[in-house]
Amino acid sequence: MKKKNNKALLLLSIVSFVVATWEGYYFYADYSAFPFWQLLLILQNGIKTFFFMPQISLQTILNLLRTQDMSFLQTVVAHVYMVAVFLAPICTVTTVLKVLNVLLRLRNRIYRLFAREQYVIFGYDDDVEQLLQNSMGETKQNRVIHLITREQLPKSKEVALMKCKAVVYREDALTLKDSEPKRIERFFQKVRLKKAKHIFLMEQAADNFSLYILLSEHKQLLQENCVIHCSCDNEEIGKLLMNYHDEQDQKLDLTLFDMARLQIQSMYKEHPIYQYNLEQKLKNADADMNVHMLLVGFGRIGRQILSEAMNNGVLAGDSQVIIDIVDKNSKSLEKILANCFKSEQVSVNENTIEIAREVADGTLILRFHQLNVFEQDFARLLNSITGQLPLTYAAVCTKQSDVSLHALLELENYLNQRQESIPIALRMETGSQLLEYLNGNKTIYRNVFSIASKSAVLTFENLCRDKDAAEAIAFHAKYSSIRLMESHEQLMDEQQSQSTPQMLWRKLSFLKKESNRYLCYHNTAKQMLCVCQAFQDGALSREQFAQYVQALREQKQPKGMEELLQISIHHIMEKYFTGQDGFLIKKEGAYQYDNDRVVEQINGIPFVKNMAMLEHRRWCYFMLRNGWSCAPVNHGKTKKELEAVHQNVCLVNWELLCKQNPSMCIYDLMPFLIL
Repeated sequence: MKKKNNKALLLLSIVSFVVATWEGYYFYADYSAFPFWQLLLILQNGIKTFFFMPQISLQTILNLLRTQDMSFLQTVVAHVYMVAVFLAPICTVTTVLKVLNVLLRLRNRIYRLFAREQYVIFGYDDDVEQLLQNSMGETKQNRVIHLITREQLPKSKEVALMKCKAVVYREDALTLKDSEPKRIERFFQKVRLKKAKHIFLMEQAADNFSLYILLSEHKQLLQENCVIHCSCDNEEIGKLLMNYHDEQDQKLDLTLFDMARLQIQSMYKEHPIYQYNLEQKLKNADADMNVHMLLVGFGRIGRQILSEAMNNGVLAGDSQVIIDIVDKNSKSLEKILANCFKSEQVSVNENTIEIAREVADGTLILRFHQLNVFEQDFARLLNSITGQLPLTYAAVCTKQSDVSLHALLELENYLNQRQESIPIALRMETGSQLLEYLNGNKTIYRNVFSIASKSAVLTFENLCRDKDAAEAIAFHAKYSSIRLMESHEQLMDEQQSQSTPQMLWRKLSFLKKESNRYLCYHNTAKQMLCVCQAFQDGALSREQFAQYVQALREQKQPKGMEELLQISIHHIMEKYFTGQDGFLIKKEGAYQYDNDRVVEQINGIPFVKNMAMLEHRRWCYFMLRNGWSCAPVNHGKTKKELEAVHQNVCLVNWELLCKQNPSMCIYDLMPFLIL
């Protein structure tokens, strides 16, 4: 199609020039005695015709047609010339645009040879378009993007993409699976997959699965440490992707994402769930770490808020986590959510789901309320649910803006009457000026913040999360390198592993990678608890603690904050773990402990017990969310056989863990040894 268009443009340009030259020959016939000058005049008119200013104007031609007796051929040429006067400039403009297009392509192809980072994107839709638009504003510009799409893009979009430093390839990558190896290799080389650090699969979920198989089967043609980011909003296909990933001997680094997950992880990062609890700690050092969340609307965003709260909301080993869910269809949603857990893991009563105490410590209760927020029952509901435990966090996330706004005003009115203040997340798909007013009015709506829109979170920074990924990989490497040994054992000279952190990471199953990522997400909560304990112990002054609380409230990192955090962690390690009163002895790069008394020692120090219970409880919730259950006591299976049926012997509460698997208790403290 492109070649046909180019031929048509060339033919039209030649015809226009020939007609302009022919008309010039007739018009400058009086200069036949001076053929050289006549030729120059004819060429001048032909050239000027292509630049919007022909020497022989239309007015002149019309005057000649009216006043002179012209032959039939001269008349035809004159009329065609009048059309060519308009067509020639169009050819000029089109040619200039094509030349600029070629130069832009050439710039991108040259730039890709020297760019520090190469990204490859499979697929093109509105999300990809928004992603590329957002990338224009990112600070990291030393990269080039290779976009592979089977769709024919309009010229305007191609030019816009090239401005984003994107090289566009029209290719159906799904048809390559059955192609010859040489063709696949040529394609991989063409789109620079060998140099791509990040590869994004942005097609439909089923097509992304096929693309991931294609990449896995030819992983030798990819960069060794590349990361594949797969868009997947289908839970079942997501499970298939995880299974396929785990079946491979040499695993690619795979991450799954959907828009709701990006939005909510960004929300919790900027407005942590413990914000209210920290404010209470400043007023009263003995304040509890219970979480009581109100969710208005339980669509995709609401379910993701709940899922992430089961990780970020664990702030103590035995604390309460109560989540009240308000939705006009909560009955059916409750049944769907209950089916996500095994029957022995939860107790389901009328409008309530509670995690069984045998499975995890503390209290996790989900309460469902089916009503319309426009009814007076909503105001009465707010009074009834806060009778025993005050609200600590709220999220209004309905699709309808008028419903969200009404719920917000009712909630603000309720809180103002009681002179209480909690973080309130608000989802509004429309009404940008209204959102600006709410976010800017810090007198009335000072604790209201908007949940980032889908378009706002679609950035390479959010998708790649290089900092978070590096933290998870480094954490696992440190976890693998820490040696715990019983006090009677002798430290043997072990051959140092030649595996790099990246190599260790790639050997992990998808679930273990996710477990490490979520543990790192929770590290900020653990650091917060260390700061609180250091304040209670007198290692931090009230002014220092107030500075820490203020920094979190304003989402800033003032000078000295890192030092304050290090002081707190050093105090915790010295006082509770490795100091004179601790139960670990750091010797020659290893932590020694008394295996016979370690459970007794952990349970004998309240802070240490709470931290161990907290981490074990958080891990239990993570495993429950991913469909795992506890193995029977006398299961008679190997660890690999248990993993195949998604069972784990440690998926019990802290008390049962201490009785049934006491040797595993020490590992729940490992994250604190790495903080």
